[in-house]
Amino acid sequence: MGMKIHEFSERTGLPPSTLRFYDLKKLLEPKQRLENGYRIYTEEQVSHALMINSLRLADINIEDIYHFMHS
Repeated sequence: MGMKIHEFSERTGLPPSTLRFYDLKKLLEPKQRLENGYRIYTEEQVSHALMINSLRLADINIEDIYHFMHS
């Protein structure tokens, strides 16, 4: 099974609020959402989360990151 948002947060160093924002903007959607609404992330998504965060730190806008991640 994957990681719930708090586990994924600890693994990436990103706060849960940032991960929820990335989900809202469809930059990093969880691989699964449980019946109770919990987001489930996978190990391979760690690098994606860190890349998105690096691009944000480089002041790349959300729309450009979205296009990059979905190309």
